[in-house]
Amino acid sequence: MGEVSDEIFWMNKIKEHWKAFILMIIIGIYFFISLIIVFFRYMQLSWIGGYGGWTFNEFSIGTLLLAIIQVCLWQLLVTFIPAGAAFGIFMYLWWKQLPEDEKNELKKREEKQKSHKARNYGGGGGGLSFFINIATLIIIYTDGYWLTPFGSVPGGYSYFFYAGFTGFLWILFILILPVCILGLIYFFRKKD
Repeated sequence: MGEVSDEIFWMNKIKEHWKAFILMIIIGIYFFISLIIVFFRYMQLSWIGGYGGWTFNEFSIGTLLLAIIQVCLWQLLVTFIPAGAAFGIFMYLWWKQLPEDEKNELKKREEKQKSHKARNYGGGGGGLSFFINIATLIIIYTDGYWLTPFGSVPGGYSYFFYAGFTGFLWILFILILPVCILGLIYFFRKKD
């Protein structure tokens, strides 16, 4: 007997557990609606952004990052924690009521997918871009434009491109120079 494809397997599981599937959709809808409402309420009620009245030129890097951090914290508090708790409790209760053979079948499929993902892993992270962004923020801070509104920065938006390019050069210098030096040391030692 051949193994059932993933698509057919999950369609059968949805048909078998349609009540659980509908509840997961309801949790997802709550999550999405809550995400949007919290974002818009934050924009209207926060002093950062002038209670929704600022133009983009009135923001600075400092106020923009502070607003992003505050939005993320509110989203975590109002959206992610309640939806995650509801989803976790629901999944626990659903898993507890499943028959043992169905649990084993799901575990077997999960192990198969994990081994398949491990073999086909081809992606890399964004570590370099993270360090470039941090270097760019440091350059903006040291230049004294951290709390300067975007509309008042000399050079306009091109300043931020230049700061990003300078951050890229610094990271390149910090990362590539030691690698080149170590490569030369290795090359000359190997030659002897």
